[in-house]
Amino acid sequence: MIAPAAFEDLTFPEQALTYWTKYEFNQWSRAGLNYFNSGSNSGNTAVYTTASILHTGMGDAINGGALANNGKLYLGMYGNNGAWTLDTFTDVTASLGAISNNCQSVFYSPITNKAYFVVDGNVKVVNCATNDVQNIALTFGGQSIGYGVSMDGNYAYVANFFSSDNINRVSLINTGSVNAFSGSSTGDTLKGTTSWNNKIYMGCGGGSTGINEYDPATNTVTTLAVPGKGNTSDSYRDIVQHYDGYLYSFPGYNSNYPIIRIDTATSTITNVIASITDPRTFAMCVGADGRVYGVGNGDAPGYGVSIYNPITNQYTLESISATKSWRLIKMGARGDLYMFNTAGEIWKKTLINGGGLQKPLQEYNGIISRLQTT
Repeated sequence: MIAPAAFEDLTFPEQALTYWTKYEFNQWSRAGLNYFNSGSNSGNTAVYTTASILHTGMGDAINGGALANNGKLYLGMYGNNGAWTLDTFTDVTASLGAISNNCQSVFYSPITNKAYFVVDGNVKVVNCATNDVQNIALTFGGQSIGYGVSMDGNYAYVANFFSSDNINRVSLINTGSVNAFSGSSTGDTLKGTTSWNNKIYMGCGGGSTGINEYDPATNTVTTLAVPGKGNTSDSYRDIVQHYDGYLYSFPGYNSNYPIIRIDTATSTITNVIASITDPRTFAMCVGADGRVYGVGNGDAPGYGVSIYNPITNQYTLESISATKSWRLIKMGARGDLYMFNTAGEIWKKTLINGGGLQKPLQEYNGIISRLQTT
């Protein structure tokens, strides 16, 4: 899955392109591998500080977020109707007012320069240039969760859970348009991401027996089994796209489950770490050091940060002093990691020794609008 050596220009493709193909993904992948991978043969010396508290008093759990081209994270809250921005250049927060209505996820389109808040049965849109709010009033019905933007940049995919398992395609260009694809997922679907093949990969909620792979071209869902685990209900709650071409997921509600790698070219899953018993992962992201980071509920031994290095195939748990469950982790415009918990706190892991990465980080972060988890 590593991009071919024919690419001479180690830069990231333009994010505002109206269509991405595998060519652009390979360009993104090769540039990412060149700049960010950490390993014995890598020149990347970037490391992160231990997480420390940055802000308090956000009011409730921030459950979804997306990074926009202006360097701000657009953040939706689950327990109340609040929504916020966090400027990752200055670490300053600002309220967007009461718009989120039990937000489960947020995604961003570089084509429209808008952030899309997926709330109960609806999508609300924030213009990132003006902060004006539009209510699309799609009325999916039931609680909803989003999976990000299609590779052509024109659509986003939203699924219901609890009340139904419908998958809905929302037009980002004609924001009043939605196509409902009824009853095609296996069990409840949770957070996930778009991959290079324009398929959507969704974590497995209640009633699931594997990772859900949704193909918009055929409107079909295929369940990908986790080796050695016949029942994966609530076991994998988020999935991230790494620039090595693979997807990764940490165990969710069930302990003693493996860290998995998903090969989207063959639709197969490999257990890369046989079993972990650490905090149940709720949200994940890829850091500027090439490692995969996960945060979640505070099972023993505590509310730490799960860290996996795909290059060395090593897993570690960073112990920190937080005492509440995590709901979200995101990388900012400068490569810093931001973590959000149910106490309304924001914690930060600052990137150090990464000065030479600032320009590629700006280019890399654009891909988050298409391939980030929400």
